[in-house]
Amino acid sequence: MRKMFVSACLFAAMAFTACTTEVIYVDSDGNPVEHVDLKEGEGLLSVAVSSTDVSTRDVRPVGSSAAANNVNVVKVYAFSATSEAGSYTFDKTVGVKAGQEGISGTEGIITITKFTGKNDHTVTEENYESHVDQQETITLTGLDPAKYYKFVAVGYNTTNPYGDLSPENGVTELEEFTTTNSLTGYNVAELFATQSANATKGDVKNQGTLTLTRQVAGMLAYFKNVPATIDGTAVAAIRIYANKSFTKFTYPATDDFNGTTAGSDNDLLMEFIMADISTGKDADGYYTFNTLRSGSVSDNGSSNSGIAPIAKGYSMPTNLTLVENSIFGGRYLIPYDQHYDTPSSSTLIVKLEDGEGSPLRTLKVTTDQTASGVDKYAYDIRCNNFYSIGQKLKTETIDPDPEDPEDPDKPIDLSSKSEIVVQINDAWKVLHDMDVEED
Repeated sequence: MRKMFVSACLFAAMAFTACTTEVIYVDSDGNPVEHVDLKEGEGLLSVAVSSTDVSTRDVRPVGSSAAANNVNVVKVYAFSATSEAGSYTFDKTVGVKAGQEGISGTEGIITITKFTGKNDHTVTEENYESHVDQQETITLTGLDPAKYYKFVAVGYNTTNPYGDLSPENGVTELEEFTTTNSLTGYNVAELFATQSANATKGDVKNQGTLTLTRQVAGMLAYFKNVPATIDGTAVAAIRIYANKSFTKFTYPATDDFNGTTAGSDNDLLMEFIMADISTGKDADGYYTFNTLRSGSVSDNGSSNSGIAPIAKGYSMPTNLTLVENSIFGGRYLIPYDQHYDTPSSSTLIVKLEDGEGSPLRTLKVTTDQTASGVDKYAYDIRCNNFYSIGQKLKTETIDPDPEDPEDPDKPIDLSSKSEIVVQINDAWKVLHDMDVEED
């Protein structure tokens, strides 16, 4: 419901008494919902984290395309200028009013470790599509009525894996910041961030709202009917490659393409080693695997019944549930820095390889939802987008919606050589309908 903002200055009878502003938020029906008394130099700033799951405290492995996450620390950095169009520099005079639960900060850096506002609730895979973003309103101190302010907010789990944005790391002016640390593979983690859309003068009591969004991308791979041999040669591994890779990115992102430091071309994103995860093969010539049911590997009577059917290096969620005889992996990706044409390949490639790493079958991952003028192979990796090779909408069940049994898990069937309908499901921002076709 839309909120309106009203204020009134209450003058004290005694001389030299500081002016106090009574800030009242009212809903569209005129009912007061929040009340704060602000003194000179104080102002309100609202911070919201899109699709936050604050109940989860560990670093979150990708278990589905759902948009829940585990941000439990948000840091807000203050910048000011002497004019609205001036140069904004880090401002150490800004702090927070004491007594706000889960909020602390001095010298221009405010830390939020608990969301206590009325929108505070756990966002799960069941309700993330209809949730209300969690929001916390904080009371700032040290605002100069003659200055203009902008704020940057960064959210992560416990420790920022990309390096804190602070004067100690050389941050003095407001800009699009580049991550300090280079990360690759499963070390890539979620990071949320945003920046004030507009400058606000220090005497304005409502300093606006910051809504944080993901600065990285994500992917999963989900397969069934993995052939044990192709044309008489054993399939030793399934590997997924991207045509480009990046190890650093800029944030808060002003563009979907926020990668900055190039890694290798033909980058190995994920691999499944059959000797490490298979329990044998069936009468039809397909590899067999243990079946995951809510975190426990079922005993199929095999000598290696404790092996989980997951990608090499992947740390699976404890409640991961998979279709029988399927394999699964997921990870985060650092986005590309620009669009790349792929005339002879595609952005993502799935290869079934022999023991020497030579491809026995190559599958292009394609889409029919691309930017204008871009073909189905060149969709690129963009921040806050999710790329699902196979459909898994929820981690702990293979039938995510009991009321819609026609929309269960859909791992890619690798027994077919023809074009296979695949869904790269970006529940974070855009839904992509994908295909896999043999090269």
